Amino acid sequence: MDVEADGQVVFGDLDFGLRRWNGSVASDVTASTVVGGDVGAVAVDRAANRLYVGADYASTSYWQEGVATGTWGTGDVHPGAFASGTLYAFGLFSPSVFTFSPADLASSHLLMVDNSPWLVPGDMVYGLTVDTTPGATPTVYVSNDQGQIYAAQDGAATHTLIATGLGSLRGLALDAAGSKLYAASWDHRRVVAIDLASTSTITEVPIYPALQPGGRPKT
Repeated sequence: MDVEADGQVVFGDLDFGLRRWNGSVASDVTASTVVGGDVGAVAVDRAANRLYVGADYASTSYWQEGVATGTWGTGDVHPGAFASGTLYAFGLFSPSVFTFSPADLASSHLLMVDNSPWLVPGDMVYGLTVDTTPGATPTVYVSNDQGQIYAAQDGAATHTLIATGLGSLRGLALDAAGSKLYAASWDHRRVVAIDLASTSTITEVPIYPALQPGGRPKT
């Protein structure tokens, strides 16, 4: 999920494909609901009005003005964020972090930690966001299926465990100041806000309390 330049939220829907929400109504980004697979993640380059789309078990694509205009990466690579002219992406089943330049989407750079490609702990990566504070090395935050959030910088000696015990996590987002990290917990049906200065959970917001884990209505 990401936000376009006009403030609309664009997201992937397992049933309907690529969708956008204007605050009251959700609609298809295109007339077709088929992207090439289940849409797993999107990232927006607001300056170029371009959507980067990741689809499970299918080729990845980018879209402009509602039309698929090219491909990037592979079916295992999902977009996490577009920041400071760089597309940050993660491997869903091969837990690494990649960066792409819009000028050369056929090539990628693996984020390196301790002189090796960073392998995020856990079995699967589900969410990514990045802090691109001017004058500082970008910090990449990722969530995994073990209820953990890790942070790393390209070329660093090690990564940092930010939080644990949060359930199976999906999306991540930072506030404008880069001081709070928000994480969506799928099986606990909540959003947590983490104070990055102390890495303490400061807020928990239940989401759909009438649903069972997996999103099924209680009966």
